[in-house]
Amino acid sequence: MTMSVEADYRDHGTIDPSRVYDGTKSWTPDTSLQTIYDLSDVFTKSSLVSSNTSCLNSIGDSVHTIYDNLTDETDGLMSHVTCTSINTIYDASMETLSDIQEHSNLLNTTDVSDLHDISDIGDNLDDDKHEHTSYSDLDVSEDDQMFSQTTKRFKPDRMSSTPIKPKRRYSQQVRDPTTVVTLQCCGDECMQELPMKAIREMEKEFKDIGSEVKQKAYILQRIRENCKCDVLNGRKIVNTHFVIRGVPVCANAWCHVLNISVKRFTVVLNLYKNNVTTVSHGNLGSRYLTEKTALCLAWMRFTFERIGDYMPHKNEVHLPPTWTKEYVYKRMKSELLTRKYDLEMIVSAGHFRRIWLHSLSEFKIRKGNREFAVCTTCVQLNQEYETAKGEEERAKIKEAQDQHDNTLTIERRVYHTARELARRDPKEITTVIIDGMDQSKTNLPSLVVRDKTSENLLQLLTHVTGGLHHTDVPHGKIPYVYLDLRQFPHDSNLTMNVLLWMLIAQKEELGRTLHTQLDNCYRENKNKFVLSLGSLLVEFDIFEEVYFSFLPVGHTHEDVDQMFSRIAAAIRKTNIYTVNDLLHAIVNSYTPGIKTTQVSSLFNIKEWLQPHISTTFGGHSKPKHFRFRKIDGKVRMQYRKWSCMPWKPHPGYMDCDDDEDSGRQGDDNRGLICLDSIPNLDDVPQWVIPSLEKLDLDAVKRHIPDQYKHRMPDYAIQEWRNFFSNVEEYEKTPTSPVTWPLKELSQYAKIEVK
Repeated sequence: MTMSVEADYRDHGTIDPSRVYDGTKSWTPDTSLQTIYDLSDVFTKSSLVSSNTSCLNSIGDSVHTIYDNLTDETDGLMSHVTCTSINTIYDASMETLSDIQEHSNLLNTTDVSDLHDISDIGDNLDDDKHEHTSYSDLDVSEDDQMFSQTTKRFKPDRMSSTPIKPKRRYSQQVRDPTTVVTLQCCGDECMQELPMKAIREMEKEFKDIGSEVKQKAYILQRIRENCKCDVLNGRKIVNTHFVIRGVPVCANAWCHVLNISVKRFTVVLNLYKNNVTTVSHGNLGSRYLTEKTALCLAWMRFTFERIGDYMPHKNEVHLPPTWTKEYVYKRMKSELLTRKYDLEMIVSAGHFRRIWLHSLSEFKIRKGNREFAVCTTCVQLNQEYETAKGEEERAKIKEAQDQHDNTLTIERRVYHTARELARRDPKEITTVIIDGMDQSKTNLPSLVVRDKTSENLLQLLTHVTGGLHHTDVPHGKIPYVYLDLRQFPHDSNLTMNVLLWMLIAQKEELGRTLHTQLDNCYRENKNKFVLSLGSLLVEFDIFEEVYFSFLPVGHTHEDVDQMFSRIAAAIRKTNIYTVNDLLHAIVNSYTPGIKTTQVSSLFNIKEWLQPHISTTFGGHSKPKHFRFRKIDGKVRMQYRKWSCMPWKPHPGYMDCDDDEDSGRQGDDNRGLICLDSIPNLDDVPQWVIPSLEKLDLDAVKRHIPDQYKHRMPDYAIQEWRNFFSNVEEYEKTPTSPVTWPLKELSQYAKIEVK
C-alpha cells in the first residue's frame, strides 16, 4: 500500500484526519534527487502545521544526509546508506502524520499550500535512476556548489516561534558495535569479520583525536598509507585497501567503523588525488580586520612610528622607558573618546595587548640598562615618579612625562613632514638624513659562528656612514652607504663630503629647499663648519632655504638606523670574509638596493672654510633647528630650540633676557651672519691626509689571513694577501684633477642670482 496526505483548507484550514493512510513501501537504492526534493517539501510544509518540531527536525537532518549521500555516491557504500535514510524518513513520517492528526484541532494556519501526495513520491522511486559515479568523477568544488544551491530548498521556512535546534555535524557519541556490524558495506560483507572490541576501540580512538582539522589529517594519512592512485583514460582512480586490526576491509566498512560520512571521506580523498599532504583550517589567514581592531592598529602604528627610536643594530623600535602598556592603552582610549568615537569602537585591554604582540612586536618598551644613550629628562622623570609619595605628586610627574613625549612627537614630525613633502613634490623640497653605523658591526672578517681559535683573533676595522635621500621614486627613498677603513678622521669633513656626494647624485632633481636631518653630535654634525656649509648652499644659489634639524640626545634614532639594522642582520647571517664581500652584503640587505661607495679620498672642507667663518660664531650647541635664507641679499641664520618656538633672532630680540641667548645681544634681529667673507669656488680644497696608524696593520697582518685559513675559502685568502701587499695605496691622495662638488652643484642652481 501507499500512504498519502492531502490538506483540506476550504473550511477551517485544517488537515482531514481521515485522509491519513497506513502502508509500507520497499525503497530502492537508486533514488533521484527529485525524490528527495519532494520528501523535503512534504515535511517542510508539515512543520508549518505541526507542534512536534523535534521529530520534524530529525526528518530535515535525514533529508540532508540523503542529499550528502547522493552527491558523494560511491559503489557499494552508497546503496545501503541511501536505502536506510529513506526508511528513516518513512518511519518518521508516520509519527509526524500521527502528530498532525492529534493536534488538528489546535491548528490555526491559513496560508499553507497543499501537501504533496507521498504515493506520487513512491511511484517515482523507480524512475529517473540516479547514475552512480566513481571517485575519479567526483570534484570537491562541484559538490560544494551543488550543496550551496540545494540547501536553500531544504531549509524549512518555519513560522513556529520554537527555535530550530542546530544540527550537529559529527556525532561525538560512540555507537554500539552490535549495530555497526549489521551495516552493509560490500558484497564480501567484510563488516561481519570485524571483532566488536576492534570496532569500539577504533571509533573511540578516532573521536579522541579532537578537532575536525586533526581528524581530517588522520583520514588523509590513512589514505596515503593504504591507497594507491592510478590514471585511467586521463582520470585519476583510487584503489582502496584498508586494514583494521589485521582484518582487510573495504572503504565502506572503514568509514562505517570510524563513523565517517561519505561526503567527508570523499573530500579528503580528493585532497589525496591532488597531492595535498597537509590539512589546514579553512578560516586561517583571514584578510579582514574588524573596524575597531583596524582603528586600534592604526592608532598604535601612527603613534609609535612618530615617537620611537629605530635601533641601528636590530629590527626594533624603542619607545620611551617611562611608558607602560597600561599607560599606552589608557592614552589611546582617552584620545579616541576625545575624537568622539563610541566606547564600543575601542578594543579591550587584553585585545590591545594581543594586537601589540602579533602585529607590532618590533615596538618595545626597554627598561633598565640600554645599549645607547638615554634621554636625561626621561631618566629623571622616571626616577621622580618611582620615589613620589602621593597620587597628586605622581599625577604632576606623569603630566610632565606626557608633555615631554608630546614635545618629542612634534620634533620627529618636523622630519617626517619634510620627508613626505619631498616624496610628493621633490621639485619643491629635498630631504636627506645622514648618520653613522655602529663601528663594531662591520669589522672583517665577520663569521656567523666564531670558534675557539678565531674568537680572539684581530679584525680589520671598518666604518659605515649611511644616508637616505627621500624623493618620488617607487620606494620613496634612495639609500647610500659610504665605507672607509678608518683612514680618515670621523669629523665634520666626513659629514660634509657625504652630504655633497648625496646632493651630486641627484643634482638635476634638487628642490628649492633643503632639509637635512643629522645626529646631535657636535664633533661630526652640530658645529660651525657644517652650519657654514649650509650658509654657502644658499649663498651660491643652490637652494633658496636650507634647514638643519637635530633630535634630542637619547631620541636620535630614525629611519636611517632601521637601514643599519638590516645591514647588521645580513652580516649576522652570512660569513663576510673580505671588503668586497661586505660591500656585496650591504647592497642586498635593504629594499631598495643600497648604492655603496668605498671612500678613498676626502676634501678638507674644514680647512677651506676656517678663514671665512665669523670670529663670533658660537653658542650653537643648545638650539636644535637652524634655518638659512637670504634677507636683503645676505645669507642669515636663524635658530630655535624646539620646532614649536619662533625663530630667533626676531623683532624684540634685543630686549629678551633668555639665558640661552646670552652672549648674542646686539646681533641683527633679521638673523646671524655665519661667514665674514665668501670663499672662491675656484679654490678647490686640499685633501684630507689619510692614515692607517690606528689600524695597527702589523698586528692585523699576523692574524689575517694566516690564522683564519681554517675558516676562509681560497679566494678570500688571496684577496687579503693582495690587500696587504697594496695597503700603502690607501694612504695616498688623488693626483688627477677631481671636480669640486660644491662648484658642480652651483652649475645646476635652481634660482637665478639676483
